[in-house]
Amino acid sequence: MENKEEYQISSSMRDGFIEVVVSGNAIGSDFDEMINEVDVLLKKNNSTKVILDIRELKGRIEPGEIYRFVRTHFPIFYEIQSVIVDLPENASYRIATKNAGISLMWFTDMDIARKWFASK
Repeated sequence: MENKEEYQISSSMRDGFIEVVVSGNAIGSDFDEMINEVDVLLKKNNSTKVILDIRELKGRIEPGEIYRFVRTHFPIFYEIQSVIVDLPENASYRIATKNAGISLMWFTDMDIARKWFASK
């Protein structure tokens, strides 16, 4: 588990995929650093499937920044089968990600996300 003052990253393997939980605050350069750390974690584990749980990520870049970020940084979790689990009130991030051209499955319930992966 990576512990930073700004954000925390933890991970576990489960039924052939990796679950990554990010919590805390990741704004500006901290967001870039956090995504880079997740990339390294996924590469290190030779991950082909990931559930990224960001429900506890309080401080974030704005949804409007997603497009800029995707165009300037291409994280590995966009290249592998990826699922995001987030809170319903953060649906604007799902829309921003889709508008930036990234196709990710998006769920608000971890159990449903796990069942979706188990069916693949």
